Amino acid sequence: MGLKVPEEIGIIGFANEAFDGFISPSLSSVDQKSKELGKDAANIYSIISVNRSGPSIPESNLKR
Repeated sequence: MGLKVPEEIGIIGFANEAFDGFISPSLSSVDQKSKELGKDAANIYSIISVNRSGPSIPESNLKR
């Protein structure tokens, strides 16, 4: 393609790895906070598994 990095195109990562700071040119990265997402998912699963009907959703939040 013949594009020059970073003058003509940028590259973005999605893992926020520790080595991102050592790459040249520098790499922008999105921190997905996977540990927090995993904890939240486990908490939601434990709530749903105890209450088989699932979490209650206020009717005002339902789209019709």
